[in-house]
Amino acid sequence: MYRAEDLGDIRAPTLIATGELDPGSTRGMARELAMRISGADVAILPDQRHMMPVESPRLVNQVLLGFFEKIGLAKPASADSSIKGSVA
Repeated sequence: MYRAEDLGDIRAPTLIATGELDPGSTRGMARELAMRISGADVAILPDQRHMMPVESPRLVNQVLLGFFEKIGLAKPASADSSIKGSVA
């Protein structure tokens, strides 16, 4: 079982994302997690709730791709085509 004090042991690049309007995963919770994980990034997606990957897949993909580029992972050549078939 993981505890809050274990979060400081995380060494992997970490993105904490939540919807601005998510009552179960608030902006404050996201920021608190980020403070406990060295170098963590926080993305608060405007006008989004808990189901943002389903309701706004393009926005979520943009946030993820931006994070991957920031940490040095190359953007796939067909990244735009991979989201064309997603449910919007």
